[in-house]
Amino acid sequence: MKSITAWIKSNPLNLIAIGVTLVSLIVILWVYYSSGSFVDDVKTAYDRTVRDVSSLENRTIEIASDNPYEPPIERKGVVINLATLNVLKGMNESLTREAKQAFAAAVDFNKREPITSSFTAEIRSFQRDSLRDDFLDAYQAMLTDRGLNAGQPPSREELQAVIDRVRSQFRDEIGARTAPTPEQIQELRKRTLDAVRNVIYERASGIDIYARTQIDADTPSGPSSTFSGAEDDVSGRPPTTAAAEFPFELPRWVTDPGYAAELKLNELLWESQMELWIQSDIARAIAAANTARDATLGDTSGSQKGVLGNPVKRLISIDVIDGYIGLQSPGGVQFVGRGDVGTSSSPMTNLNGGYLPPPGNKMFTDVEGLQSLNFYIAPTGRVSNALYDVRHARLVVIVDAAQLHKLLNALTTQNFITVVGLNLNRVDPVEEARLGYDYGLATPYRAELLLESLWLRDWTKGLMPDKVKQAVGLEPAPPQVGGTPAQPTAPPAAGVAY
Repeated sequence: MKSITAWIKSNPLNLIAIGVTLVSLIVILWVYYSSGSFVDDVKTAYDRTVRDVSSLENRTIEIASDNPYEPPIERKGVVINLATLNVLKGMNESLTREAKQAFAAAVDFNKREPITSSFTAEIRSFQRDSLRDDFLDAYQAMLTDRGLNAGQPPSREELQAVIDRVRSQFRDEIGARTAPTPEQIQELRKRTLDAVRNVIYERASGIDIYARTQIDADTPSGPSSTFSGAEDDVSGRPPTTAAAEFPFELPRWVTDPGYAAELKLNELLWESQMELWIQSDIARAIAAANTARDATLGDTSGSQKGVLGNPVKRLISIDVIDGYIGLQSPGGVQFVGRGDVGTSSSPMTNLNGGYLPPPGNKMFTDVEGLQSLNFYIAPTGRVSNALYDVRHARLVVIVDAAQLHKLLNALTTQNFITVVGLNLNRVDPVEEARLGYDYGLATPYRAELLLESLWLRDWTKGLMPDKVKQAVGLEPAPPQVGGTPAQPTAPPAAGVAY
């Protein structure tokens, strides 16, 4: 034992070398026996990763089409990784933000100020006269120099006064007791004709459009003209006697105080407001067309002023077709030129002037979903849905054929209006001149346009009465006694008794 101890003391380096050797052997043995499972784990993880990547490469995915009405596009061999997902997420957030901003701008563009906020409150008797005055003022304001700057041709009485004045002056010149010679009679005719022409010319130069500006008890509360009547079929051109009619379609409770008691239904007031909005937009478009001077499209008006140089010479009528298109009304496209546009003969309107509910009391509240299209109703395919309501209106005007594009352009830039129907008929300027109309150097045509306008529910639904919401599918109909859902009805037409 002493010899071993002495050896250890005398050979420390050898002892250390023996210890390191033993430890190394132990470590080698441990690594040898444990490395098998480690390698297996690494190999298993590697195989799993390769399998997952191969699966992604062979997977078929669907990518939404740029056109929402087309099916998704299938793609194979697309490897999706985290970086790609983050990029796509950022793009989606950006598009969503821009879409919300665009929709907010569309709502601001579409929004109109109502005359009253009483669409959901009870209409008191003392409010009726005030509302009637407000509507009358709104319609007449559209015809003043702040709007269309409209006027009528000289009346028969005005022209007769001019003729009498010329004759009186002429008699003073030749002497009252002297019989006029044939030459003097010819001179009198020339002076009379020149004076009449000058009065007509001055009137046409001082206004922007011909239209009746007075409202009286004889003003019709329904459509004031038709697309084509019997007179058109016989003569080959539209009649020219509609100038005496007020151009706008007014509710009966507005034109005749005797019917003011009708204004007791909120839905009737709402329909009156809708018709006013639609007609106001059309009037603004006409005013814009008559003030446009577009050099790129060719300004054919030259130096002529007022009606003489404007594209829209005369406003004959604007009327709004009853019903929400696609819900209670098929619109007027299929009737263009047949004279029965928007009449109560439509199978979607009931006999008392009200509207039928959406088929099967269907609700229209999914603003995020794909909205339906129906190309049997209009070339645009647009019908009332959860996002917007569609209304049709008819416009009849006398236009300069060479400047018709200005009216069409002005309409399409005014509050989501689209021209979906157009009829043109030549007008005889000589016949029109006999009635006091001077259209300048234009080639006049009678244009009958069917217009589509959109109204975003984002702002209109907050103003709608309950029965209107039920009629357009925003709210379910209230249950009747016995639990059967009531049939919702939309507002009656503003000019129809209920």
